[in-house]
Amino acid sequence: MTMTRQAGVEIDSCETESDGGSSGSRSSSHSVSIPLDPMDVDTYRLVLGLESMHSDAEFTPGALSEPSQRSTFVMQYKSVKRKAKRKLVQARQTFKKEWNAIIYNQEGHNEAKLKLKQDLAAGKVRWYGCWKRDLWYFLRNTHPVVSVCYSHPLHPVTRKQRWFAYLLQMIFVLAIAIALAEARQCFECNIGFCTRKNYNRCFLANEHIGQLDVAEDLLEEYPIITKNFCCVCEALGILGFFRLFGKTLGGMLYAIVSNCLFTVFLFQMIMCSKAQLLDARRREIRSIIGKLIVIGIACWLFTLLPLLFFWISFKHMASTLLCNFVAGKLGSWTFVTCINVTAFKFFWQNETKKVLDGNPPRYNVTAEQFNEYLEAHWDDLVDSDDSSDNDIS
Repeated sequence: MTMTRQAGVEIDSCETESDGGSSGSRSSSHSVSIPLDPMDVDTYRLVLGLESMHSDAEFTPGALSEPSQRSTFVMQYKSVKRKAKRKLVQARQTFKKEWNAIIYNQEGHNEAKLKLKQDLAAGKVRWYGCWKRDLWYFLRNTHPVVSVCYSHPLHPVTRKQRWFAYLLQMIFVLAIAIALAEARQCFECNIGFCTRKNYNRCFLANEHIGQLDVAEDLLEEYPIITKNFCCVCEALGILGFFRLFGKTLGGMLYAIVSNCLFTVFLFQMIMCSKAQLLDARRREIRSIIGKLIVIGIACWLFTLLPLLFFWISFKHMASTLLCNFVAGKLGSWTFVTCINVTAFKFFWQNETKKVLDGNPPRYNVTAEQFNEYLEAHWDDLVDSDDSSDNDIS
């Protein structure tokens, strides 16, 4: 990897994965894969010189010998039983770790794993010191689509939590899409700021008499939203976006902005990034509080589901909402991708500038420490990597 300076900022061209090091062990004529992953527990253990003890070893059931004459059904039953037992033991170990952390302030991770998790939570963006490589490492943990499959196992937001957060996000987007469609009638009725007046007469003016009876039942079940719907839209800023940008552009911008804000809030509540730097007890307590807030939001959204589905069938909006939903999601993903890349560029250049100024960020392992370790132990790492490949083959 070649380093140059441009306008006071370190730029890593990353033209090759190897360079002509002082030891002569690396050649720039061909590409040599880097033998260590900077986002790995063993890498942290090696760079920091920590012990290789694992206090949080997971349950790994021994291989059970299965006679070849046994039926397929029996083998499947044994496999399901082993998986269920593994899940049960893992859940018990997780509960035990959280209990010990809260009651006894006992750390549940070994030191290397804890330091890597802290760097992930602190928003470290320079792992290799290479812009292209570090961009992928950043997107794999922050992008709403990529992170579902490629997020790091030690990231404070697990993949299961990401799936749950995206389910809540989809329900939220559905609710916003319906609210935007109906808020246009409030806007066309020329409703100003919230007052104590009931706006249902103007809002339901275009509905048939038979549908009004059904709507009255709906008003009794969801009085807070339905009886003051236009006022709620005003309070949430929907009508304000309509006034500033028009019904079409304002609705699209409101959907993107609200979706991004809701997603960021959910992930911050789940991750509790600042709490990851605290001791075990305070970290677990704040993490539980954040998760309880997310559960409360989930209960609220699931309570809205019957109203959303009823209103879709009541207004015959299924096809329109589906198109708006798909377009909104694609637009928000594109918008979030642009934000991620822009934010990464700013953070990466900021961290690089601090390194050049002699004031590197306070992470447990920096990209410079990782590269220095590679330079010092390159021969041993490559030899051990080649020998392990030969053993596998």
